[in-house]
Amino acid sequence: MEYRIAIRKTKGKKLYVDPQEEEGFYLYPGEIRKAGLKEDMVISGDDLSAIHKEYAVPRARRHALGLLAKKDMTERELVEKLEKSLNDSRSIAAAMAFVTEHGYIDDRRYVEDYIYSHKGKKSFLQMKEILLRKGIPGDIIRLALEEEGQQSAEDIRPLVEKYARKYPELDYTSSRKILMHFARKGYSVNTVQEILRDMQSVDK
Repeated sequence: MEYRIAIRKTKGKKLYVDPQEEEGFYLYPGEIRKAGLKEDMVISGDDLSAIHKEYAVPRARRHALGLLAKKDMTERELVEKLEKSLNDSRSIAAAMAFVTEHGYIDDRRYVEDYIYSHKGKKSFLQMKEILLRKGIPGDIIRLALEEEGQQSAEDIRPLVEKYARKYPELDYTSSRKILMHFARKGYSVNTVQEILRDMQSVDK
């Protein structure tokens, strides 16, 4: 198949190569000159793909690696970041395949790292809700949480002790309020009760 090329200006330095009947991609003016592209020229699909692979795909890969160097991301977060600067789903797909194949991005590893670093700050329920919003499939989250097991009393204790400071005494009423506060957040009622009993025994 052949395509008639249109070279469209953008707000930035790059120009948009528009094959009109197929999704286009961005190139810098120098790259357009090297590729021999000109306004209204007709080019074969194979030649267009070769130009795209030579210039657009490597740039998408570099951009993806640059984003990951600054911050660990989920697959969906990285795709959304790339979509903000690339109007080119083929380049994004190629970049995602590259970073996945080379282990630069891994949703399962992301979940495991997130649980490890947040289990003393958030309940499993809170973590699950956050990870789902980040676009991680529910089955990956569920398996990782099952492997982690229950949050231990030692994971939760600093949170309970900090929250309990707002109550002058750990009587029945205040203990009940503390228990309900953490239960609403998804923490184990039995584990919070265990911590409260320990705190009450120390106060005696």
